[in-house]
Amino acid sequence: MNLEVENLHAAWQWAVSLRQVAALEGAAEVLGSYLEMRSAFAQGREAFAAAAAALAGLEGDPQARRVRGICLAYQGLFEKHLGQYEAAYQSLGQGLAALEPLDAAKEMAFARYILGKT
Repeated sequence: MNLEVENLHAAWQWAVSLRQVAALEGAAEVLGSYLEMRSAFAQGREAFAAAAAALAGLEGDPQARRVRGICLAYQGLFEKHLGQYEAAYQSLGQGLAALEPLDAAKEMAFARYILGKT
């Protein structure tokens, strides 16, 4: 299992560095759920903040915009777990703003759920 987790982290870092939107989309839920389950909140915040920052310049691409919204929602989730409530509100607000113009009901529900628990 450790090797698989290391591979997931390496794949995430590769996808962030090359702004590989599809790879980030495919790994976000798995990585986010795993890091939350392991209480690796600081690591999760860093991973998703890096991805959101990498995708910030691709707002014209709807898929990149949706994935950035997802990453911001996970970033907010981990900030909430770290007790960084103001940062969590900001990340979640940015995530919702990115998702709003898209047909992204599932992603918006996820972000709103986290916001409601913050």
